[in-house]
Amino acid sequence: MKILHFGPNSNGNVFSLLKGFEKLGHQLKTCPIVHVKDTEKMSQMAIGAIEEFKPDMVLTVGGWHAHYEAKALWAILKRYGLPHAYWAIEDPTFFDWSSTVHLSAYDFVFTVSELCLPMYRSLGTPSSYLPYCIDPDFQRPYPPLANMRNDIIVLSNKIKEYDPKRCAFRNKCYRELIEPVWKAGYDIKIYGAGWDDPSLNINPKYVGGYTSRREVSKVYSSAKIVLMIQWDNEGHICYKTYEAMACKCLQLAPYTAAQQKYFKHGEHLIYVKSTEEVFKYIEYYLKNDEERNAITQKAQEEVYKNHNCSIRAKQALEALKDNGWNIDFICGQGVIV
Repeated sequence: MKILHFGPNSNGNVFSLLKGFEKLGHQLKTCPIVHVKDTEKMSQMAIGAIEEFKPDMVLTVGGWHAHYEAKALWAILKRYGLPHAYWAIEDPTFFDWSSTVHLSAYDFVFTVSELCLPMYRSLGTPSSYLPYCIDPDFQRPYPPLANMRNDIIVLSNKIKEYDPKRCAFRNKCYRELIEPVWKAGYDIKIYGAGWDDPSLNINPKYVGGYTSRREVSKVYSSAKIVLMIQWDNEGHICYKTYEAMACKCLQLAPYTAAQQKYFKHGEHLIYVKSTEEVFKYIEYYLKNDEERNAITQKAQEEVYKNHNCSIRAKQALEALKDNGWNIDFICGQGVIV
């Protein structure tokens, strides 16, 4: 099967799903129209990719339609009669802002939040739950690097206060999990864009700056503990949750119902519900390497076994078939016939 993806290039990040299709034997092509502001140029790129690649279906991911003229692209896909699936990776936080603004353009929606399934169906859109996944060839442990060695890390961009309600839980994570730790003087490094904001008053020695996707696994591998930030406390599991497990870095994460359904406290990660618990678990697991390593080993086994990109791609194809897409499975692979 030939799958055409419109968006950014898919090297090693949340787009591991696309790598999963390739590992199942399908052909994948990415048309990188993101940030192409000229509508005519974008349209020519899209048409050229369609006519050269001759895809069986189109997959778009996330809110990248905010970065190009989406309506022009949707018209092109309709003209060529291409079935279009969308992976809503911003759900549920941006269900209204991102996921549903172009709902009529999608023949099927995958969502990372089970909470959104009834909402899509109430709008008449076929949908299926499809959480994040990792590529074991990319998200894996590396030998620790001397310039990245820290007891504790944070890997997350600072979110701008454009909408306090959407950012409320993220900000709570920062105030209760991260700010007290660096103020206490622990060996911590906070990676990502925006943490050098003067209003945060973070000591520069704790700010690691932006890290490329290709360096992220090395950062996890060089630390003992990662403090995790989540978008919300109900329906979303952050991509970095899976990523940290794949790289065998112990995560202290805010408790959320969505995570608890799939990952167990003390077996795959450590849930914390207060600043006091953050300090308690940091002190304990920095001193107990054997127990920390036992958890990270089980965590990696869990995501490699049940959340790898090949499994997720197969689940996606099965969902399409179950919803009437004409997909024939041969040796676990899907082909639109």
